[in-house]
Amino acid sequence: MKRRITIGILLLLFLASFFTPWFSVYAHMALPQEIASAFPGDVSGITLLSKGVNIFPIDLMPSLRYIPFRIGLLGIALCLVALGALLVLIPNAWANRLAVVIGGCGTLALLLFSFYFQALEQSVLFSVLFTTKWYIWVPFILSFALSVMEVFNIRHIAPLRSNDRAWRSISAVLCGVALIMLVLPFAGSYSQLGTFSSFEADSLASRQENGIQWLLNSEAPLKELGSGGETFSGIINGGALQKLVTLSDSGSTVKNLFLVPTQNGSLRVMAIAAVLLLLIGLMLQLIRKVDRWIPACLLSLSSILLLSEVVGTLQVDSNYQFNGAISQMMYLGLGGYTLVPFLMCFATVGSAISAALGIYRADEPYFVNPIPQRKRILTISLSFSIAAAVLLLTPVVQVNLYTPGKINQSNPTVSANLSGVQMLLFQQPDALMNPTNVRGKVLYAEETVKNGLTLSGLQALVSGILHKISLLLIVTLLVTLAIIVLLLSRKRNKRLIVTLLLLAALLQAVTVLAATLLMPKDVGFIAGLAPLYCAIGFSIFAAFYAGFLDYEELPKKFKLFLMMLPFLVAVFLFSYLPLSGWRYAFYNYKLGLSMDQQEYVGFQWFTTLWSNVAQQSETVRVLRNTFAMSGISLMTSWLPMAFAIFLTEIRTGWFKKFVQVFTTLPNFISWVLVFSFALTMFSLDTGIVNKAFMALGIIQEPIAYLNSGEHIWIKMWVWYTWKTLGWSAIMYLAAIAGIDQELYEAAKVDGAGRWRQIMHITIPGILPTFFVLLLLQISNVVNNGMEQYLVFQNAMNKSTIEVLDLYVYNISLGTRSSNTISMATAIGILKSLVSIVLLFLANSFSKAVRGESIV
Repeated sequence: MKRRITIGILLLLFLASFFTPWFSVYAHMALPQEIASAFPGDVSGITLLSKGVNIFPIDLMPSLRYIPFRIGLLGIALCLVALGALLVLIPNAWANRLAVVIGGCGTLALLLFSFYFQALEQSVLFSVLFTTKWYIWVPFILSFALSVMEVFNIRHIAPLRSNDRAWRSISAVLCGVALIMLVLPFAGSYSQLGTFSSFEADSLASRQENGIQWLLNSEAPLKELGSGGETFSGIINGGALQKLVTLSDSGSTVKNLFLVPTQNGSLRVMAIAAVLLLLIGLMLQLIRKVDRWIPACLLSLSSILLLSEVVGTLQVDSNYQFNGAISQMMYLGLGGYTLVPFLMCFATVGSAISAALGIYRADEPYFVNPIPQRKRILTISLSFSIAAAVLLLTPVVQVNLYTPGKINQSNPTVSANLSGVQMLLFQQPDALMNPTNVRGKVLYAEETVKNGLTLSGLQALVSGILHKISLLLIVTLLVTLAIIVLLLSRKRNKRLIVTLLLLAALLQAVTVLAATLLMPKDVGFIAGLAPLYCAIGFSIFAAFYAGFLDYEELPKKFKLFLMMLPFLVAVFLFSYLPLSGWRYAFYNYKLGLSMDQQEYVGFQWFTTLWSNVAQQSETVRVLRNTFAMSGISLMTSWLPMAFAIFLTEIRTGWFKKFVQVFTTLPNFISWVLVFSFALTMFSLDTGIVNKAFMALGIIQEPIAYLNSGEHIWIKMWVWYTWKTLGWSAIMYLAAIAGIDQELYEAAKVDGAGRWRQIMHITIPGILPTFFVLLLLQISNVVNNGMEQYLVFQNAMNKSTIEVLDLYVYNISLGTRSSNTISMATAIGILKSLVSIVLLFLANSFSKAVRGESIV
């Protein structure tokens, strides 16, 4: 009953939200006074729904009747949401279930309308007519809350009798429905008869784009749709929208919209991947022996990708003028998306949920592997080999050429992507060998180029490099195909397969090196080698599994190794691979130059730190600030432990939860927001504290709490403690929870009070945790970060707040200069070495005092 009352209240609020002002209408300054005074100002949702374009002075400006507000979509959304909420009030199980579907569709329709109205406001034609308010999103938020309540309402209803097969069938049906929606219109233009200059122009502008065209982004621009060689550029001239164009601040853009050199947009990769996963999920759901988790995971991933792509394309911007006809009309303000993309997402999410419910309802073991045990390792090795072969056929290289004779070039003049298929056929694209763009013509403008190569010599050089890479790629692909054949044969030689797989990985690595080294650095470079890097990894993994072809399953130790491998790779990529940047400390590094063109200076930047009195004072100042702030943190490192003990001693449950949540939440606030909060509280002019103290007569003039450098170390410690105290206490709370409760019971029997229990049980129980954290904190004494100090830094306190990390940032990225990058790198190296030394010293101290090592 309470739930239905809540739904009723939400429905009333939802209907009331239509009476709030959704957008404001502005009259252009060029309009006569009698027309401008007829514009309505703020417009509510109910006014828009009841009047439509009649909110404008249509009789005075007839061209305003062609603004497509899509009132029908708003009306459908209102009816669906209201109907869904009313069905919940009916005490019938099927009505309540139907309410979820109907209300969900209404919510999706409202979401689409809100996005459409935002895009209409930002369109090039109607941007000066009105501005939306945040109230326009309130109906969607309330309808979403209604949908959530409708879902919760059916939880108490007895579930339908179903098993995992039924849910898998439902999931398969929903997959099929989602795929069928690809033939339905995803977007369309809404121009009425008389909008443009002629009936042919109106017919040409009124069009639809189905899901397949949306995936491929293949629709031709309007410029290319005219007949008899004519373009679509004159559609506005003489049409009903001509007067609106003259009022638009982007009138020239409107007139030239269809004269802009247009090109088809790139493929919607995420959406295509989502559709492929949806198709695979459909096929796997129809195969009963397939593990239920596989299609469930694929469909969940498909849902995420499709939702991301659909929501990401709803925001119309200026890039739409360079794409197809529908995109151009949407940018103009006369087109938009339909409900079909959302319904496709709805069906995809429903298929994923149904697949998950199939797992939940299953009366058999969750994991049912359809591959026979004796063929599993073979299947994995074969899959990796096939994947490596496919990667060799994808776009594998990107060739970039510089303008000859220029030095310090950072941007290529000509670029071209070559796929593996093109490389295998020894094709060389004209965009690379005979470029037609302006910069490319400069590259091939003269027979004698400035770097000593003739035009024919430059073309021969590039052609020869591509020829060598193609030969390596052919050999690599042949070896990979031979491996696939050997894996498919009945009599397999494990050693030969492993050897060939390692040879394939080696050839792929050689291809990468050849592509990197063969091109002279003053001519250009080759990039885009990610498929080859992935193929190397796949070949190595295929060799790893091929080594166990005689086994039915991998040994346990190798399974554990594979479980750890992703984390080892992540540590290598984010912790060890960046150490290659340490070489900058030994060069006079300049941006835009390759390393072989940099000046080697040895240990110059390390000695610079102490080479003169000014630099010595700077170094001493920064180190003093660093050790002072770290020292204060070390001396107060017992505070989280004491706070954790305080929390455990609170007996009132709700108060304990309130304190813990209230002190933990600041950890999730960024330092930028912390500074905003500090500025609100302690600002010199508008700060609450200064105003309150002056009103009470405590101070006569405001105090510069934030600008002053006085006591800055204590101030920074206070803010840091406020932000991290609750979060730091969590580990101590876990340690206290691990103490044997029988010790407390025995202490109570012996007459010990709460204070003695803390002193003799709690503190000794968590001291090991405290010492480990303290020693780790000692090892990081020079690594106290920079985010906090960066946001609080100003000209008045810079000398006392600048710690080592902030100093490195300020002298490198903060100055927007490349001259100090080498020095900043040298400081970073010294800081890391000091941290390592402190870590081992702390470890030795732990062994001597506690008899235990921390590393």
